[in-house]
Amino acid sequence: MGRIYPNTAFLHEQSSDNAKGILLLDEPVALGKNGMKWLYFHAANCWGKDDLRIKERSDWTKDNLSLLWACASDPYVNQEWLDAEKPFSFLASCMEIKAAIEWAQDNDIEDFPSCLPVYIDGSNNGVQHLTAMSLDEEVAPLVNLVPSKDKGDVYMFIADHTWDNLQKMEDALPKKVKLKFPKLLEEGKALQKDYDDATLNSEQKVLAYDVLKTWKNNNRMLREQLFPVYWNGVEDKKLRRKTVKRNTMTLG
Repeated sequence: MGRIYPNTAFLHEQSSDNAKGILLLDEPVALGKNGMKWLYFHAANCWGKDDLRIKERSDWTKDNLSLLWACASDPYVNQEWLDAEKPFSFLASCMEIKAAIEWAQDNDIEDFPSCLPVYIDGSNNGVQHLTAMSLDEEVAPLVNLVPSKDKGDVYMFIADHTWDNLQKMEDALPKKVKLKFPKLLEEGKALQKDYDDATLNSEQKVLAYDVLKTWKNNNRMLREQLFPVYWNGVEDKKLRRKTVKRNTMTLG
């Protein structure tokens, strides 16, 4: 068992959304009996509804066909597709679904020659293999290896535990230390902005970097104490999940 990576660094199926959004299969494949369902499924995933069950994702697309149709008909005017989690891939799915529906007016929908790849991702493939080999009944539901009413999400599971621990760490901090956080954060943001705004390769950029570096070194101990307070300010669960995803994926 292995994994294949393309030679190109940019235009491939594991690249950025704007690259994936313009990729099509070289040879079309007829949709077949369940093809339309999987196009609907793909559109919902691209919008950001991948936390729903499979049927609920297809239903979401059916309920929002007017949105998809408008975006596919005139994406310059109807720019709602930009609100999708993967906007270019979503727009591509809108165009494919519109083309398939128009084809079905005079032909059998199952014969529609589709060139759009539908991406189906594993639930942390590395942990799936480790769980299968060890027959771990506790982790199996989290990576969807056993039948379950709800979709398992090992990344969210780790994120929830991580922020529980961060809260405990913050609760253990002395009050006088926590009171220093707002000022420290304001100072750090201001110095970082000075560095970001400075012209590249300028003397001002070098000076701003030195000032920021000195400030970080002088406040290292306090910054290390207050990092739980900083991270507890992240309330968006999707952002929490995204924060732990890389570590969870690579340190299985």
